[in-house]
Amino acid sequence: MTISSIFKHAFLLSSLLLLFSFTDEPQSSKKYKFITYLACNDMDVSFLPKKTFDSLIALPLCAKDSAQIQYPIQSFELTYAERGLYQDSAGLPIIFTDYTNFKCEGNTISKEWVNQFIERSYKGDTIFIEKVKVLGPDNKSREGKGMKIIIK
Repeated sequence: MTISSIFKHAFLLSSLLLLFSFTDEPQSSKKYKFITYLACNDMDVSFLPKKTFDSLIALPLCAKDSAQIQYPIQSFELTYAERGLYQDSAGLPIIFTDYTNFKCEGNTISKEWVNQFIERSYKGDTIFIEKVKVLGPDNKSREGKGMKIIIK
């Protein structure tokens, strides 16, 4: 190898290294432009008593930007992690989690699912609201930050 080709390889390698050091951040540290709120309420909804959850789950979700301007939600996905007491093969009690996932169009949960939550939800159940599609000020669909609600 000549000195010229060594410099070319070193330049190419350093250019590639520089290029990849400025790529997008990993998905886990994604910054969201919009934050999703249950019932357009700014309170912390990470842990909710059953009664409060039942009263809020029927109300519409909303998304707000950093200036607290509200934007319409187009759709979202909901995962219901329902804890239940079952028996194992020896007849001993075991807690098992059943997962139900469904998509909601618009900013509300269907009446049937609201009724299911009121009837079936119990302490320890978890509701994940994810893949929230928000219509931004430029009329383009953006993803809003989801939420996790644990019933206490």
